[in-house]
Parts: sequence; structure tokens; C-alpha cells
Amino acid sequence: MVYWRLGRRAYDRVRLVALSESPADEAAIRILIEAIRGAAIEWIEPPQFRSRGWPALLRELPIVMRALHYGSEATGLIVVADSNDSVLHDGRHDAEPHDDCRACVLRRTADGESVRLTPIAARPRLRVVIGIATPAIEAWYLCGQKPHPSEHAWTAGGTRSYDKRTLKQAAYGTDRPSLPLVLDHATADARRLARNLQSLREMFPRGFGMLEAGIRAMEEP
Repeated sequence: MVYWRLGRRAYDRVRLVALSESPADEAAIRILIEAIRGAAIEWIEPPQFRSRGWPALLRELPIVMRALHYGSEATGLIVVADSNDSVLHDGRHDAEPHDDCRACVLRRTADGESVRLTPIAARPRLRVVIGIATPAIEAWYLCGQKPHPSEHAWTAGGTRSYDKRTLKQAAYGTDRPSLPLVLDHATADARRLARNLQSLREMFPRGFGMLEAGIRAMEEP
């Protein structure tokens, strides 16, 4: 039996939802989350977006939270977005959130919706964990491979050696991949990375580090 302790109570199953900018990325994120936890998880499918990408993810986050809180037994929502050219999150943002940091924007949106949700007896509140891939989740998929993306490389001028288009080309063999092609490559790379999470920790300490810390904090009483 798998237990997830929240608020000094034990629940007999871990029920999580992965939410990202595409269903292929959600499938890959599930693999990485299971590697972080080292235990089986019961995954709940998120409500379907009318569209995909960052604007839809941000716009629909409160709707997804309400749907999960009132219409499911999910206890955790994992949200992963691309940073694109936004400001990377750092520790200073904890005291002063940055309006151009997607992690800060997602956290503010999630916290704002959370206080509006009516508590349900005998159930933990829905926890929201956030991760940001810089500049795109394809950088995570390529971790340890050419073009050697990392948060440090990006902040040091990564656009001189790679950008989102070249990351897609390297990850999928084309910068305009079909969804089935993305799904195949994303899940294969996620399985490879799941065997050695240390590479993601080292190359993406802010975005992936934030995700891993949030997952591990879920297990704390």
C-alpha cells in the first residue's frame, strides 16, 4: 500500500494530475515524477484544453483546479511550462515575485484560485507543484546530449548556439514534429533521464529543481 502523508493524515493512494503545454509533454512528465518519487502513482487525466501552449495553460489553470477539486479525488496538480524568453525564477522572487517570471505568474494564479476553493471534509487541499523548462521542455529531453542545453548556457547567451527551433530539430529530427512523433521521442528521453535524474538536477537546478523540491515536499507531514 502506498501512502502519501499530508497534514498528519495518511491517504491510501497518490492521485496526481500532470498539466503542461501538450499531451506528449504530460506523458513525459509522468515518467519523471515517478522517478522522483520512486513509487507508483495513480494518474488522473486533466480536463482537455480548448487550445494548447502557454496562454491556454495560464488561462485554464484556475478552471482545471476547480474541476479537480470539486469533481475528482486528485490531491496534487503538477504544472510544467516552457520559460521561452521570460525571466528565470530565482530565490529572490520568493520575497518579491517577478511579473515576467512564469513560475511566479503560475504560483500567483494557483494561490489565488486555491483560496477560493471551498474545503471538502476529510480531503486534503489540492497542492500545486510547478516546474519551468528553459527555454523549452525539449532542453530537458536533450539533457546530456547535443546541443548540451542548460540553464547556465541559456542565461550566458544560449541563443547564440541554440534556440527553441534548433532544440526541436535536435529532439525530433524536425522543427515541425507531429504529435505522435513528439510523444515517441519525449517518452523515450524521459525514460532515459529517469535512470539518472542527477543530470537534470545539475543542468536545470532552478526549473527542474523547483519541480523536484515540490514533489518531495508533498511527502512531508
